[in-house]
Amino acid sequence: MATPENTPQDAYNELRAIYKTELAKARAALVLEATERERLQVELSKLRIDFDELEARDTKKESDLAKARAALVSEATERKRLQVEFSKLKIDFDELEARDTKKESNLAKARAALDSEATERERLQVKLSKLKIDFDELEARDTKKESDLAKARAALDSEATERERLQVKLSKLKIDFDELEARKSHYIQILKDELEFEKKLHSADLRMVQSQHESRMVLEAGQKVKDLEEALSTERERTQNKEERVRQTMSASKKRKRPKDSEGLSLPRPKVAQQVTVDEQQATVDEQQVTLDEVDSYGKYVRLRNTVDEDQNLGNWQVKLQIGSSAPIVFKFAAEFILKAHESVTIWAADAGRNHNPPSDLVWETQSNWGPVGQVHFTLINANGEEIRMSKATGARLEDDDGNSTSTVG
Repeated sequence: MATPENTPQDAYNELRAIYKTELAKARAALVLEATERERLQVELSKLRIDFDELEARDTKKESDLAKARAALVSEATERKRLQVEFSKLKIDFDELEARDTKKESNLAKARAALDSEATERERLQVKLSKLKIDFDELEARDTKKESDLAKARAALDSEATERERLQVKLSKLKIDFDELEARKSHYIQILKDELEFEKKLHSADLRMVQSQHESRMVLEAGQKVKDLEEALSTERERTQNKEERVRQTMSASKKRKRPKDSEGLSLPRPKVAQQVTVDEQQATVDEQQVTLDEVDSYGKYVRLRNTVDEDQNLGNWQVKLQIGSSAPIVFKFAAEFILKAHESVTIWAADAGRNHNPPSDLVWETQSNWGPVGQVHFTLINANGEEIRMSKATGARLEDDDGNSTSTVG
């Protein structure tokens, strides 16, 4: 018995079922994205609480240091007083010596007086010896306190560096959170467009040509949903890696012991110097001054070079990489970054095995690698958000936005 051929209506119904299934998957992915966003918000709140605790501890340590300094001033005053008394006693001793010399010529008449003077002289000598011992002890204590204070200051400088690094980590988490917000809005807009298209399909007069066109649109929508799922999966992996690094950093920070001075008082950390804002030091850079010099074909690094005789301020600049049609990834320079004249800076992937050594070597901590791939598009963006240079790496060639070959891919 022959099987009847499928009618256009059956084909449409089948495609519509496939589309609804893919749409349900996309919505589930959005729910997972919202959950991840809430988790990041909780992590950000914890980091803020830790930062406030550090601020409170710094305030207490500043108060303790002020007390310690006051105690040192008091001891210095006491030492000066003892020195004055020592000088006076020495003068008295010299006077007694003179009187003894004078009275020896008249020993017979003044023997009783000389006995009394001898007793007084012995008493003053004993007192003078005690004062000398006290003075030596004060000198030793001052030397020890100065040594302890120098060690405490060195430890405080180390803690200030750690605190600044945590602030940089917090800024990176805020940037990643904003990127998640932007991607969420983009995905929601895509779903709205697809729903609007579905409404139009309900009210349209279906014909054979329209069925073929709609089939293609449904397949493209399914591909978009798959791309969204891949982008969300990649973003989740990056976020998990960041969380693990933040947890390790916070754990190591909590285990570090605070230095104390010889009196048991915790010394405060010095205040970190305020950074200069980007607006105060941002310089205008011509698009020919900073070039994309070299790209690793396995996605391990990308290198920029300053081709002129002047230093270039790349504070808050960005390098955007896009592999094919996937979502772009962005590396952002620190606000104070300066690229010296005729020097280069290499941005290494996290798994390249290189150390963070600015200004020549920077490690992209949130990106393992971006290859190997067939084609990568690179965009250089200045601090004002302007795309000043675009290049692409295809196979072993690196081309600019005009199609001109600029250098080879490593």
